[in-house]
Amino acid sequence: MKTSQEKEAKELSRLNKEAARPNPAHYMLFIMVVLTIIYIVDEITSNVNAAMQPYILFDLFNITSRNVNAPEYARAIDTVAPLSLASNLLLVITPFYKALSDRYGRKLFLMLNTIGMGLGMCVVMTSNSVAQYILGMLLMMFFTPNDMQVLYILETAPKEKRATYCAVTKAIALVSVSLIGVLSHMFLREDVPSSWKLVYLIPVVTAFVVGLASIFLVRETPVFLDQRRAYLSLTPEERAEKEAKDREARTSENGGVFKAIRFIFVNRQLRWIFIAGFIFFATTVYTSYYATVLEGGMSTAQVATALMIYPFFNGFATGAGVVIAHHFGAHDEKYLHEAIETTMAVTFVCSVLFTFLGMATVRLMLRWMATPENVLDDATIYLRIYFLGFAGLLGLDGFLVAEFAVVHDPAPRRLCRRRDHDKIKVALE
Repeated sequence: MKTSQEKEAKELSRLNKEAARPNPAHYMLFIMVVLTIIYIVDEITSNVNAAMQPYILFDLFNITSRNVNAPEYARAIDTVAPLSLASNLLLVITPFYKALSDRYGRKLFLMLNTIGMGLGMCVVMTSNSVAQYILGMLLMMFFTPNDMQVLYILETAPKEKRATYCAVTKAIALVSVSLIGVLSHMFLREDVPSSWKLVYLIPVVTAFVVGLASIFLVRETPVFLDQRRAYLSLTPEERAEKEAKDREARTSENGGVFKAIRFIFVNRQLRWIFIAGFIFFATTVYTSYYATVLEGGMSTAQVATALMIYPFFNGFATGAGVVIAHHFGAHDEKYLHEAIETTMAVTFVCSVLFTFLGMATVRLMLRWMATPENVLDDATIYLRIYFLGFAGLLGLDGFLVAEFAVVHDPAPRRLCRRRDHDKIKVALE
């Protein structure tokens, strides 16, 4: 039986060989395409259950009327909703799971997360009972928050390009959520209760193929290779000294999880980001029923069309972060401020335009979509409330575009004071 020292020596030898091996030609382009596909799978996995909610419940609870206003549909919602809400508790263990990639490598967890998302969707797709559906939903909830593809981009892309690459891949992934609407148009049939399962088929196959292919085609990130090799090269005395310093850092004035959490509430910028994020998360408890609301006033085909629209706005708004990230990476403060101001100005104009046009024409649009008279008034009220909040929704998107375009840079010294940056970095880590 090999000792731990022998295992570490073998691991160090393997990592040294991998680090010495040159990248194939055009590897950066290849890896970005792979990571973009994984990002698309991640976003579809995050949204598909909510989009398919009424059709899943019609099928699993044998609601032949396909009426979301029926008492049996309300009972189905009452059964599933508490379990869906409780599944958010999985987010508590996600950081600990993600931290394992520091020991075993990013490549392994990129593969596990991608296949795990495909497995979760596969369990949902093949479910014939509520219990199996909940199991699949839990698997999807566990694997989607890890965003290993984002970490891969940050540790693989050139330093001056990584924020740009993150923004581009995220924008493409968000726009690709519209594929749920496309697949719904292709496969959903009102006369076939189980037709919703086919909407999952292509994403499931894609997740399995890309996840398995990543084992052979994707290389470990340079950052992990350097960090792990440096650790394995240390003597036992050096490791003990390093661990002592790490413990001291965690218990120092700026270290530790609880001190970082406390600083979030002390720092004004982080406090408002936290408040905005909490409000956004709380509203998703209600907005996750958007497909049910739409199904109450539209046909299945019309709902599929609606599912194709919003992701375009969300994705294109995120695309503005590409410009911001580019100027930030180049330390071009003049054009950076101009890009942020232009993004916010365009966001404001579009939000006001869509709010007033939407509220003024919503009833006409509902009549064009042949909305039944018995739900026309309720649908009009709901959509007017929705359009009323459109300014806040697009405004939050515009703000987050600017915020996340710069937050990934490790040294935004020119945008905040040095002493605040060190505290912010500790808090974010």
